[in-house]
Amino acid sequence: MSRYPIFTCLIIIAAIFLSSCSIEGFTNDYNKLSKSEKSLVHKMTCFDSLRPGEVYRINPVMLKEELSRHPKSLVSLYNVGCSSPSCPVVPTMTELAQFADEHDCHLFLIMTNYIPIRYCPDIYSVSIPIYVIDNKYYREIRRYKYERYFLNDMIGYPTFTKYKDIPEEYQFPRLFVFEGDSIVGVIKDLSDTHIIDQLP
Repeated sequence: MSRYPIFTCLIIIAAIFLSSCSIEGFTNDYNKLSKSEKSLVHKMTCFDSLRPGEVYRINPVMLKEELSRHPKSLVSLYNVGCSSPSCPVVPTMTELAQFADEHDCHLFLIMTNYIPIRYCPDIYSVSIPIYVIDNKYYREIRRYKYERYFLNDMIGYPTFTKYKDIPEEYQFPRLFVFEGDSIVGVIKDLSDTHIIDQLP
């Protein structure tokens, strides 16, 4: 018998409480999807056979190779769970697709985890395929880590670079503008078009 019965009881109660909580955003949250939601998710095989509204796991090598095939691209690291006042307002998937189309850009809408499948109803009607970061590429389950690794690889920094060591404009999910596979700038919101307008 413990010499501290109250302390032991508190630990047991806390453990039960934490095990019953459903915390979103710490991992990729794939296991929180329903069976029908999971059926939308596929392993990437070939970019030429992707279907609109379906979700494909992508790593930075695949992304860079495909970026090189397009003269102008937008990459959105799509995160609907950011609650900080410093986080930008997240456009809908449909708004992003329309914006890319209006500016003659190829859009790579890349979810940072699987939660948008549950909370973004337009995923079922959007006119483009959707991507999600393949965290297994990094052998990492914690989203805040594999998301940073993917970002670093995408913008050309060493994989394990800390946020504090990359330009501040890259530190929050925004629209990244690419010419081929070279990043040329960042769009803060859909009214900010000067970088795209300067491209041929």
